Amino acid sequence: MQFYILGAGAVGCQIATALRSNHHDVTLILRTAQAVQDFYRQGSKIIYQRIDQKPIRVGGFHAVTANNVKGPLKTVIVTTKSLQALEAVKSIKSALSPSTTLVLLQNGMGLAEELLSNLWPGVSKAYSPSFIIGVNRHSVWRRTLFSIQHNSGWTSPEEGIFLTLTNTPDLNATAVEWSKLRVLMMRKLVVNGSISVVAKLLECKNGLLLDNPYALGLIRGICDEAAQVLTELNTTGDDLYKLVQQSIVVYGPHVCSMLQDLMAKRPTEADYITGQICRLAAERNINVPTNRLLLDLIHAKETHACLGSHS
Repeated sequence: MQFYILGAGAVGCQIATALRSNHHDVTLILRTAQAVQDFYRQGSKIIYQRIDQKPIRVGGFHAVTANNVKGPLKTVIVTTKSLQALEAVKSIKSALSPSTTLVLLQNGMGLAEELLSNLWPGVSKAYSPSFIIGVNRHSVWRRTLFSIQHNSGWTSPEEGIFLTLTNTPDLNATAVEWSKLRVLMMRKLVVNGSISVVAKLLECKNGLLLDNPYALGLIRGICDEAAQVLTELNTTGDDLYKLVQQSIVVYGPHVCSMLQDLMAKRPTEADYITGQICRLAAERNINVPTNRLLLDLIHAKETHACLGSHS
């Protein structure tokens, strides 16, 4: 099967490596012609290292820029950050058709609706691409360009990613009904909205949150508010708090992607995570002061980092 990967960062390289290792045809859509030349110059390979194994070089990929993509494309896996996805998909829109399947594998929620309203407004489902929405629980770091470290996710029994990739063992993917997937996405929304947000603000590894009573107090507030907003979960703040604590233990040694973005002076996906909780709260007329304050603090910190880089 042929796949196009839109976004060759850590997640994109991990998905590409898993697919290529299972004999699929994989093309990376890169930002610039120079990036394509550099990729071919180093042998068109991705260096992949699972944390419990030695690194390997996986080759046989194709690479192309967005303006050189020839459509119609059959399957595109979008692995950019949430806030970059709209422009990325827009750049290849001419190569998409109603027969295209877009696989969205971002943190947060609301991206599919954003793409449809901006790129295919008022168009019926028969005339727009199909969407598969995934929940990604793999932890992957990008060491350097086209070199990644895969930290966890290959043994998780609850992985819900996308139907067309369920036969790729390294992805450990299963297909689930939309109602169940929405619940999984909401649970992950709470986990990301707790761990990533607070760890970013404190600029610490995930595991250190367990030793900080003030950080845990913030997480408790996030979970209590989320339980009121996300009624589909049919759960309590206590249960969500336990879920987050368990996740901190699993992902303790890791640096969350939001903090990595902050350190690189990049915008984060906060609007698709905490912002989504705040949007749903507003629609449901529920007050979420902790989440609202944390979202404002994140934006303040991002703005400060950006201003600092130009001073």
